[in-house]
Amino acid sequence: MKKLTVLLAALLCLALLGCSKEPQHQHTFGTWRVTTASTCKKEGIERRICTECQFEESRPIEKAPHTYLKDSNICKSCKYVNFDDAASVVEMGNTAPYEAGNVANYVWDVKIFDGKLYRGAGDYDKNSGDTPFITFDFETGRWSSVDIATDEAIHRFVEIDGKLYTPGIDSRDSGGWALGNYYALENGKWQKMRNVPNGIHCFDMIGFGGKMYLGVGTETVENTVAVSSDAGKTWSYLPLHNHDGGKFDTSPYEWSRTYAFAEFKDTFYALLQFKKTGATAYDMLVFRYDDGKMVYAAENTINARVSRNYWQSAFEWKDKCFITANGLYAVTDFAKPDTHKKIELPKGEMVSDAILYNNEMYVLSCLFNEDSTIKTVIYKSATGEEGSFTEVASFDYGARPYSFDFDGSYFYVGTGGVLSLEHSGKAGMLLRVKPNA
Repeated sequence: MKKLTVLLAALLCLALLGCSKEPQHQHTFGTWRVTTASTCKKEGIERRICTECQFEESRPIEKAPHTYLKDSNICKSCKYVNFDDAASVVEMGNTAPYEAGNVANYVWDVKIFDGKLYRGAGDYDKNSGDTPFITFDFETGRWSSVDIATDEAIHRFVEIDGKLYTPGIDSRDSGGWALGNYYALENGKWQKMRNVPNGIHCFDMIGFGGKMYLGVGTETVENTVAVSSDAGKTWSYLPLHNHDGGKFDTSPYEWSRTYAFAEFKDTFYALLQFKKTGATAYDMLVFRYDDGKMVYAAENTINARVSRNYWQSAFEWKDKCFITANGLYAVTDFAKPDTHKKIELPKGEMVSDAILYNNEMYVLSCLFNEDSTIKTVIYKSATGEEGSFTEVASFDYGARPYSFDFDGSYFYVGTGGVLSLEHSGKAGMLLRVKPNA
């Protein structure tokens, strides 16, 4: 009986306690208010507050829609490119920061590397100012230009031992031209290397035999091919020699420049321009590398100037060295100019650029239409022989194609000059082009 009394007393206490508990508070919220507005890049945030206890709750606001430029598929806020997969040609934007019609907008080079696309810009002849590294990220679909080159232009992207480089073509750094620049892509950021002696202009780079070489334009006549044995930390210049081993005679000249390199048959060749003293005349000569010196090979017969570099592309394939300079040329022996053969395309097109992809050659070419537009034609060949080229893409556009690259699914074509002022806004456009079905 005593145990039962204690149990009943305990149950009575629990009942009394339960009766004294207050009911749970029901929040009375005010209206939702935006605290962080959404953009086309990020979600926003909105909050509401209980009018009785000031308790807050929040929720995300979906991203805002993209705001596209007039007659464009480029978002003016975030540079997102809205691709139309059904279209054969898509404008990816004129992303260089210069006024319409300025040659600094021209896409001097295009390079796909490590999930991104890099495009050249600037004009070292007219001194356009510092040059942004303009990058398209395939994953995000957006353009960016975070890094800046303190050079007047970016004209070439060069891959050496799995790393991407670009030579600084005209330094704007304080201290003048005592030192020139080149740039290396490190962990997604462009790093400036200011260590090239007398490097007024640095036009091209090449890796060969475990060393790096720079094509330089200086105030001297002879020092235009620089070599580095320590991965670009320090540079020295290679002497110029004749066939017989004697020193090359530079006395008729004021200055020289090395514009381009080409690797062929276990050596590399350099295209040099020599300015004749007291005259507006030049000699364009080819030198080959030989045991720590550059040896005269022959007069250059491929002189057309493209993108201010003379040789836009040069690569060894099928026992020939293929070079583009307004035309496509196949060289079997640099020392014999009669072997520097021009390869005619099916319609006699002018050639801007050429690349290799999966052991096939792709050639970027164009014809000028009577209506001031330009027909771009991309060919491919499995052999490089004249008559072997088949069309894989073509389109009419307001600007001339200058450079391109290919990822196996699309061509990315950079444009340059126009034939009419009505098309000036097209100069410098980057295009995504779908190959023919």
